[in-house]
Amino acid sequence: MGARGVIPPQVMARYLEHVRWEAAGDPRLRMDRLFTGGHRVVVRAQRLALTAPVRFHEALDVETWVSRVGRSSLDMSHRVVRAGDGAEVARARVTAVHVGPDGRPAPVPEAMARAVTSGPEVEIAALEAAAPADAWRRPVVIRPSDIDVLQHVNQSNYLAFFEDARQLAAEAGALDAAAARPAQSLALDYEREARLHDPVEVVAWALGADAFGLELRRTRAAAGGEAVLCRARVEVAPSAR
Repeated sequence: MGARGVIPPQVMARYLEHVRWEAAGDPRLRMDRLFTGGHRVVVRAQRLALTAPVRFHEALDVETWVSRVGRSSLDMSHRVVRAGDGAEVARARVTAVHVGPDGRPAPVPEAMARAVTSGPEVEIAALEAAAPADAWRRPVVIRPSDIDVLQHVNQSNYLAFFEDARQLAAEAGALDAAAARPAQSLALDYEREARLHDPVEVVAWALGADAFGLELRRTRAAAGGEAVLCRARVEVAPSAR
């Protein structure tokens, strides 16, 4: 539970990641073919729409399917409903890149194309705008607990960095109070991996009414030099007024 008494976006992202790992063992999805001979998949982009709050003790059912297969990437889509009444609480789509033992993109096995099926999709615009020079900035310490088994920052922890940044920027007066409202849709594009001990900062700025841009950046020449690691566009709940 988050401070508002509902699960925050990063927790929903973790639930969906757990389900994707479970789905990897389902023969109908053919995903075991992605993990042979030292191959693996890494998350490249994520779209998450939160359509209703999820509170303590609520049971959820998560639907998962392969919605697209490309040359070296594929999409996994999700629909989350409350088990009690079937009400939808979230939709999501995750784009993953298939990489070989050398860390470079590798072709997705042809058999994966036969697993593609249709379902309710989520369309959320990516962040296109560049950060302005006066954008709010906050240093971030990457903790050992942020790192997953692949030795980089877990995909859900980027959401936690950005959720913290919106709240803190609003409290500091750097962003309008709207920045602290609950997120309704999030579009994340992962550009590079963030690793333990990387010097990083979060950059946040307003895109207009109820929308905000965020970036996680490596801040100095280390482990590959300065770079944008992740970009996000977040839309928040409209004002109750």
